[in-house]
Amino acid sequence: MIGGVAMQLYSQEPRTTLDIDLAVPKYDQIPSSALMKAGFVHEGRHPHSDNWRAPGGAPREQRTAIQFYSEDIEIELARQDLLDVITLAEGHPSEAMAVPQLRQRVDRLSSSLLTLGLTRGPKP
Repeated sequence: MIGGVAMQLYSQEPRTTLDIDLAVPKYDQIPSSALMKAGFVHEGRHPHSDNWRAPGGAPREQRTAIQFYSEDIEIELARQDLLDVITLAEGHPSEAMAVPQLRQRVDRLSSSLLTLGLTRGPKP
């Protein structure tokens, strides 16, 4: 679990969110059959995520969105997502140490965001 829900569960900082973000190693590991069997609707894959919507009779906007993210594509993470990763890693250092090459991955994403102009700092 990543994003706003992860921040609510593992951080002291209050956070609101409109969706549930989940990370999978590869998109082919999304439990598509189980999701469809449970009534979830696949809304499509985009360059940055694979999107599903919770079942139910309520209007689409009132049903929870579920977004899967994977490292098998290039993800343009927003600045807040990167800050969430850093906040969680600092708050849970022993768990962060279990993530392979976390520091290098955060550094790489930070550099990418700077290059894309998605941070507050000046471009290199």
